[in-house]
Amino acid sequence: TENLATALETVESTVEAATADASAVISENLATALETVESVTSEASTVATAAASTASSTLAALTDRSPTAAKGVDLSGDWNLIVTDEFKEAYDKYLTLLGQPYFVRSVAMSIVSLTTETTIQSDNGANLMIRGQNLRGLWERTLKTVA
Repeated sequence: TENLATALETVESTVEAATADASAVISENLATALETVESVTSEASTVATAAASTASSTLAALTDRSPTAAKGVDLSGDWNLIVTDEFKEAYDKYLTLLGQPYFVRSVAMSIVSLTTETTIQSDNGANLMIRGQNLRGLWERTLKTVA
């Protein structure tokens, strides 16, 4: 029984030592894992903050627009439409979507290149009157800023 007691003490001692060693290794690995998580979290936070700042600056640049023309800019003048094949294709599609019959579309397509526009900017760039003219007639519209 004395040998059995000694063997049992040896086993208990070995188990305690192994448990202590395992506990130390687990603690060390846990500390390393926590450091890694903290580092990754910190890096992710830095990247997210930079991305948010960039997005905020971009949005501000896109939305921080003046409702009027810049000082020294005057869009007043006489203009001719630039009529390309791509424009004619898009214009015909537009007229088709409006329900215009082929005859009306073909007439419109034949005279669209004769259209001229006159613009008159007023009120320090707050208003822009546009006068269009072609064989079909004359029409005016005024664009006003909404501030």
